[in-house]
Formats: sequence, structure tokens, C-alpha cells
Amino acid sequence: MGFGPPQARKALKETGGDMERAVEWLFSHPDDQGEFEEDSSAPNDPAKKEVPGSSNLPAEFQLQSIICHKGSSIHAGHYVAFVRKEIPGEESPSWVLFNDEKVVKALDVEEMKKFAYVYFFQRT
Repeated sequence: MGFGPPQARKALKETGGDMERAVEWLFSHPDDQGEFEEDSSAPNDPAKKEVPGSSNLPAEFQLQSIICHKGSSIHAGHYVAFVRKEIPGEESPSWVLFNDEKVVKALDVEEMKKFAYVYFFQRT
């Protein structure tokens, strides 16, 4: 019928679990996405209120990959990706160039970092 789980849960809650009334409620509230206020009678669950992520500051990030355009203008050329990856037999991650079917270890990424269109970072 095109209703998502949050909408169905709210409809059932609003109608006391009566399925027929819940279906009517859904059709009479098509714009309601199913979010509802926290039930004050529900026990406080500290795990629910935990914010994801880390509050450790300062936050440090490491560049993991970049997307670059190779070509003479925006009308000519194509996009390539440089990704920091573990290569078997090497002690530390290396930069790898993904250029269509060509996948090779990149030699000079520093210059490409200056002109990338998209940068992907990972928090360390």
C-alpha cells in the first residue's frame, strides 16, 4: 500500500492496535511519516539517548580517497579515483589509481590532491 513501518507502527499505536482502524487512520493521515513524541510512560533507556560518534577533541582525520577529473576541459575527459589501500606485501597503505579498467599503484598523488573534486576522509 506504500506505507512504511514507522507509519504502520504509529497507526497501530494511535488506534490501540485495531488493524482495521489503523488502516483507516493511515488513509486519513497520508502526510504523517510515523514519527511521534517519546512516550513519557516508557522507562528511560540510556542506550536510546546515546549520541553516535565520538566526542574526543580535537578530531583528527586522514585522507582516504579523492576523485579527480582528467582531461583538457569540463567537456572532455573523465573522472578517476585515487584510493589509499593495503597492498599485499607492503607494510603501509599505498595510493592506488582506478582509471576505468586500469588499476595501478599511484606514484605522484600529492599534485592530484590539490585539484581533486571530492575528498573522502576517515576519522582516526
